[in-house]
Amino acid sequence: MQIRRMTATFGKLHAQNLALAPGLNVITAPNESGKSTWTHFLYVMFYGLNTRERGALADKNRFLPWDGSNMQGRMDIADNSGAYVIARTASRSGAPLGEFHCTYADTATEVPGITGQNCGEHFLGVPGRVYERSAFITQNSLIVEQDNELERRIVSLITTGEEDISYSDSFSRLKKQLNHRRSNSKMGQIPRLEREIEALQQQLDALGQLSQQAGLIQDQLAQLQSQRQELLRQQEQWVLWDAQQTAHACQQAENDAQAAQSRAAFLDEQVAALPDASELSRLSVQTTAAVQAQNDAQTARQTAQQAQQAADIAQAKLEAHPFYPRTETQLQHKRSELLSPDIPDSSWLVQLLFCLAGLAVGITAIAGWDAHLPQSYLLLGVALACFSIAIVFSFRHRVHRRQAVALQTERTRQLAAFDDSADAYRTLQKEAAIALDRAQQAKATTERLSQKYREQEMMVLWQIQQFRSTVTDLSGAQRALIDAQKCRTNAAKAHQNAENATLRAKLLCEHLPNSPAMVDGAVFQPPLSKAQLQEDLQQTETAIATAQTRLDTLTGQLRTLGDSEDLNAQLARHRQQLSRNQQEYNALTLAMDALSQANITLQNRFSPALGARAAEIFRQITGEKYTKVLLNRDFSLSVEMPNDPTMHSAQLLSQGAADQLYLAVRLAICDMVLPSENAAPLILDDALVSFDDERLHAALDYLVQEGERRQILLFSCQKREREYLAGRKGVTFLSL
Repeated sequence: MQIRRMTATFGKLHAQNLALAPGLNVITAPNESGKSTWTHFLYVMFYGLNTRERGALADKNRFLPWDGSNMQGRMDIADNSGAYVIARTASRSGAPLGEFHCTYADTATEVPGITGQNCGEHFLGVPGRVYERSAFITQNSLIVEQDNELERRIVSLITTGEEDISYSDSFSRLKKQLNHRRSNSKMGQIPRLEREIEALQQQLDALGQLSQQAGLIQDQLAQLQSQRQELLRQQEQWVLWDAQQTAHACQQAENDAQAAQSRAAFLDEQVAALPDASELSRLSVQTTAAVQAQNDAQTARQTAQQAQQAADIAQAKLEAHPFYPRTETQLQHKRSELLSPDIPDSSWLVQLLFCLAGLAVGITAIAGWDAHLPQSYLLLGVALACFSIAIVFSFRHRVHRRQAVALQTERTRQLAAFDDSADAYRTLQKEAAIALDRAQQAKATTERLSQKYREQEMMVLWQIQQFRSTVTDLSGAQRALIDAQKCRTNAAKAHQNAENATLRAKLLCEHLPNSPAMVDGAVFQPPLSKAQLQEDLQQTETAIATAQTRLDTLTGQLRTLGDSEDLNAQLARHRQQLSRNQQEYNALTLAMDALSQANITLQNRFSPALGARAAEIFRQITGEKYTKVLLNRDFSLSVEMPNDPTMHSAQLLSQGAADQLYLAVRLAICDMVLPSENAAPLILDDALVSFDDERLHAALDYLVQEGERRQILLFSCQKREREYLAGRKGVTFLSL
């Protein structure tokens, strides 16, 4: 089969065309130029777009056209049966590439039987999962992953030549039947039957236990009802006991009322001689005022004594001062004596003498000096005399001045000390005068308050002695008033108590039982108190209700559980079903074991065939460095080198060697799985980037040979392939 042309509006591609030739097509372009987009477009055109994927990396979102238009594409293909056009566009509902058409290239007539779902398998001969794991090699996807569809095709073609048999599917079907009977301890028919048998057995056991519990509860109910009857009898006895106690209490209340009335009459006789309550209250106020006057007089007396003591102390301090008993006039006279007259200043005489001496010298200078004239000597003598006297007077003036200053300083100090002492003396005079005035005022206040107290005391004592002649002072008057008020209060309380006792007796007598027979004879107090009896009765009633509820519940449960004969019959049927399912389970287990043994045999046949073909291609690519390739059913690989019997896992190879090994396996799978007639195209997207130059050349040589049997699209971001294959027959070079 050959792809002639592709037209795509897909991802970054917008109405772009890619014309292809038979054989090997080498398509070179730098990174991010659309190589991977073209490969995905090719796959989607054959197998459709998976619209069920979610997320930003889903193909329906990842390859949305960048220009905002609808996703669409066309692919012209040809095979041995003719030429066709495959087109996919957006559906009416807006689903990307949801509208599919496959027409004949010459007539534009729809090809019958080809749909968007089976298009790829019809033209390429394999499902999409097989094509992805064989001839569709994109970036970083050289490793072959296990797939049931791929396994079915490889194993079945090797063993039977048919393509509809797979060990995994057969084993899965048997496993499904096995799990239907038992998948684990909880899932399956066997665990369900076991649980139902266990439930039936538990139901039978519960039926027996419930019957036994119902009998015990019936016995408990009979005992509780007997206990309740006894408690009710004691309650009736308490009623008789209370009636008897009420009669006794009534008699006692009548006696107490008579005694209270007698005491009230006795207290009334004592109260008759006392003033009334308002008079007692007035006397109490007056007595309190007299006591307060007494306290005020006593307080004033103490205050006067303290004021007199303070005056005596102030006078003593005044008399102790050295200036006592001088008056203010005497103090001023004494201060004036301390003031000294100013010291005379004699500096003017010294200055005058110096001036005369200077004048004599000046005259002599002006008149001229003549040693023969006596006036010259006279003037000179006067000048010298004036200078000498001035010097002497100047010295004496300085001495006299220093003495005068010292004397003045001493007089100033004495004057300051005198002033301080005089001020202190004047302060003591004022304090003594103030203290004396306070003492006199306090004495006058004391005399006034004492007179007031004596008048009030006489008035209060005279009034109280009218009913208590033994009172002689205020304290006695207070006690007399308290006793009188207490007597009146006791009399009032006695009257109140008498009224209360009479009322209580009346009420008790009114509540006596109507039937004298209820209280006749001796009635004994029940052993239990009323509270305890009530509590026990409530507990008994609660226990009876609980027991009755429990009995009703057990009766309902017994009815719900059903008849024991029916339960035993169901148990027997379930055990038969369990035995039958267990036998089927054992048979399925044996079948799966046999299938596993057969699978081992098939695997021994499957692995060598594919491994041998992969080893042949791998030797050609690596220059005979590796001689053998082993491949397990899970597609894990290991290789063997010449003269080294040790098998090396593919995971231990370098990145380049591992990629070359997986490419060899992919090409071997293409040879074995893909149909030889109308061979499907081989797609490689940057699959050779990790190959060194030598192995790249070997791989390209193989691809050129393979291009004679099928169309190959080799996308590359490098120019090594173009340079090496330049001029080769069957190779077409394209650029994006």
